[in-house]
Amino acid sequence: MNDNVQLHTPIAEWGSLKIRALIEKYPASKSVLFKHTGAACFGCPAADEESVELGIRVHGAVADDFYQDLAEVLSSQQSEHPEE
Repeated sequence: MNDNVQLHTPIAEWGSLKIRALIEKYPASKSVLFKHTGAACFGCPAADEESVELGIRVHGAVADDFYQDLAEVLSSQQSEHPEE
């Protein structure tokens, strides 16, 4: 199994990650964050302290849609780069 992109990471873990940690662990998440929050989370000082779940709520995004898009982006990334 690919250790860099763990698609079996529980959604609950994604939500509890700090935004910066999500971006570092899953760089492709930047596009999903931007799509759903409209904010440049990756440059925000709060990204070090704010959880993904809190960021979703604060910016009025729909959590289920965010997590579904995140799973799709990460799945697509893994299929494009299976050896990473």
